[in-house]
Amino acid sequence: MPLEKGKSKEVISRNIKREIEAGKPQKQAIAIALRTAGVPKKDSIEQYMDSVRSGNPCWAGYQQFGMKEKDGKTVPNCIPTRPK
Repeated sequence: MPLEKGKSKEVISRNIKREIEAGKPQKQAIAIALRTAGVPKKDSIEQYMDSVRSGNPCWAGYQQFGMKEKDGKTVPNCIPTRPK
């Protein structure tokens, strides 16, 4: 089954799950999903893994600012952090 297109964390997570179910190792599945999303940076894999491990629902460089409705679901509202 082809992977979904999109850069949202939800789409990338679903693509990772599909690749793992297809028998790929976790890091390889993450790399494939990020490449499909157009995020080919080497550090992206570690940033994504750190985000998942810490329980932070937002990508590195973003912070949660409340919740919002998206496609009938309540999801975290992630906004870019401001450099100081």
